[in-house]
Amino acid sequence: MREMATSCYGVRVRVVDATGARLCGRLRDLRAPEFGAADRASAEVSYVVTAGYRVACDGEPIFTAESADRLVAALSQDVESALS
Repeated sequence: MREMATSCYGVRVRVVDATGARLCGRLRDLRAPEFGAADRASAEVSYVVTAGYRVACDGEPIFTAESADRLVAALSQDVESALS
């Protein structure tokens, strides 16, 4: 299981990848320059990605992606929305 935490505009976001698909690294590569590192324990918004590319935000299922590429694109957009 991999984790990443980021922050922007004062909002802290945590992403947990339980798929083993190295999604956190791909998401880090897509981050805009204004995104910074954050403390995982203090996240205000938490995403968990599980098998089958199912994504939950703060414990509520929000979407399922058909592939890792689609998941990264959709999750990246959702994280940006959470931060703006």
